[in-house]
Amino acid sequence: MVSQVSYVLSDNVENLSLGTSGALSGAGNALANKIVGNPGVNVLDGRGGADTLTGGGGNDTFVFHAGETQGDQVVDFTGAGAAVGDALAFYGFGSGAKLSQIGTTDSYTITADAAHGGASETFQLVGVTNFDLLTGTNHNDVMLFA
Repeated sequence: MVSQVSYVLSDNVENLSLGTSGALSGAGNALANKIVGNPGVNVLDGRGGADTLTGGGGNDTFVFHAGETQGDQVVDFTGAGAAVGDALAFYGFGSGAKLSQIGTTDSYTITADAAHGGASETFQLVGVTNFDLLTGTNHNDVMLFA
């Protein structure tokens, strides 16, 4: 499916590519989706399933929600410009959420605090270097990568 506007995949559709170069959002469904952004600034949200998210050339945001436990893969962190980059956004994990690296790989797990059901989401960042420090608060934090 190629869309020229922001789009949410309907049931039983697995792939979404955002066309044009404008700032668009793309969201998946419960299936294992492949969502590809465009050269603009995109917000990509897999929404369940083991999703593969590819942003493109813009400063994109990849969204993760508590309770999505299939494991997502973010394929790029290119961003536009030296002082800016792509971002990860985590929602519903609570103030005691923890982000943990799995071994020496590019795989990470974010785990919600007990008050939010202890849900966890595992995701993989492919080709990321200099991923040194993450600092969060008890609000909906966005993690930026340059």
